[in-house]
Amino acid sequence: NSSLGFDATSLDSNTLGIEIDTKQNATGFGAGDLSQDHVAIVKNGSNDHTSANNLAGPVQAKPSGGNIEDGNETIDIALQNGIDLSKLDKGCIIFKTYEEDGFRALLHDQASRGEDAQYWKEEFLGLKPASSEFEMTKNYMSLCKSFVMEKMPEEFEIDRTTQIELLNRSSGYFSKSEEIDSKEFASTVLEQPDLIDSFETYKEAYSNDHSIEIDDHFETSKSAVKQGKKNFKSILKLDKNFHIYVHGSRELIEHGFDEDRGMKFYKVFYNEERG
Repeated sequence: NSSLGFDATSLDSNTLGIEIDTKQNATGFGAGDLSQDHVAIVKNGSNDHTSANNLAGPVQAKPSGGNIEDGNETIDIALQNGIDLSKLDKGCIIFKTYEEDGFRALLHDQASRGEDAQYWKEEFLGLKPASSEFEMTKNYMSLCKSFVMEKMPEEFEIDRTTQIELLNRSSGYFSKSEEIDSKEFASTVLEQPDLIDSFETYKEAYSNDHSIEIDDHFETSKSAVKQGKKNFKSILKLDKNFHIYVHGSRELIEHGFDEDRGMKFYKVFYNEERG
């Protein structure tokens, strides 16, 4: 942000910055800050530590966690030759921070998926995602999508348009809410008691199956919402001929079966044609 000299338009791309920060910010600029005075390496004029612009850290500026803003501290910055990641199959940097609940680490793996990648990350290194607003928001959005697209058809009679409507309402909730609250989400998005009960049961099973913790209340990470919304598809795909984008007004779409043609159909009501 401007207080760190990051706000110039000329710094928005192809720039590298070393952040020395003495204040914790919960959201927006500085999201993901430590409560202690800290340093980090960032790029493209952003000090949002939950975004892809955060390259390293944040880590405590002093091992003791004390303050550095009294003007009596010296910080030495040394440049060392690194390794071209395109030539490195696997790599890991472990930071000596958060010793009590698990050291923080940066992971690199050319094979980001598959059994080999899973073994490297989970079995060999024993890593799991660090708990943060970004990670919790991402996990909660994945949970909701999985519930709507996978679990609901198993328990309820539901068509694709109803699924799209729930995804749209979920996406709207995440976009508008500064905080995610599980009870509020259930009452405003799911509404029906049987859906809410099923969701709560599924949430517990989902967190166990994926070895993640899903809190009932936490601050929303807007960067995670922006990233996650790309996976909330509101497209009704019919054979190879038609794609219908549904952004709301579920009551204006009817689904049925034509006995004479032996084919399913959708009926869409609208006021004017655009394009």
